Amino acid sequence: MFVHDRNWNIFEYSVREYPFRPIVQLMLSRRKLEKLALPDVGVLEQKKDQSTIYHRKFYDHWGIMLPMYRKFIRKIIRPLFAEPIIYQTIPTFRVHLRNNVAVGEFHKDTDYGHSPEEINFWLPVTEAYGSNSVQFIPHDGTTHFVSGDVHYGQFLVFNAGRLHGNLINKTPITRVSFDFRAYEKSKFVPTDKVSVSYGMKFAIGSYWTELKE
Repeated sequence: MFVHDRNWNIFEYSVREYPFRPIVQLMLSRRKLEKLALPDVGVLEQKKDQSTIYHRKFYDHWGIMLPMYRKFIRKIIRPLFAEPIIYQTIPTFRVHLRNNVAVGEFHKDTDYGHSPEEINFWLPVTEAYGSNSVQFIPHDGTTHFVSGDVHYGQFLVFNAGRLHGNLINKTPITRVSFDFRAYEKSKFVPTDKVSVSYGMKFAIGSYWTELKE
């Protein structure tokens, strides 16, 4: 598999062909993504990390990104797999505000009903580095954090069965990103479990979409 034991792989793509940053700017009606802020919001907890006004704008205007997202899945993601895939129908939006977190807790996706076969794809549309990026805890369980630093025009690929999360963002900028999951259709096992944020059933035609060959 293309995900190595060192925690992740980083791949590049053309921002000219896949201009996700200006698309997100349009969806949020904000040009300076690095300056996104929310007064008096408090440190986000797991139950509220998908509930900001920026998240609502992203999901309300999701149709703007949909054609580009589907193209990216077909042209960039599918070739990374040896066989037909299913992919997350709507990607998950993240905003890592200054002095805050983007996800409410360190976790493994399998803790929330996800299959251990899933592969995660994480795309920042701002610079992602240091304490504003996704962090991994090594297999030995130490408190040493490994930061996945990623530039716009790159995407991080990892298996979220590994413990990961966010630190308080102490950088000068807000990090904005989206992520999604995909894996081989042959490994899909039907389940009645649902996603933690929006209660979507982990089924093809709901949380998952089959990429037609």
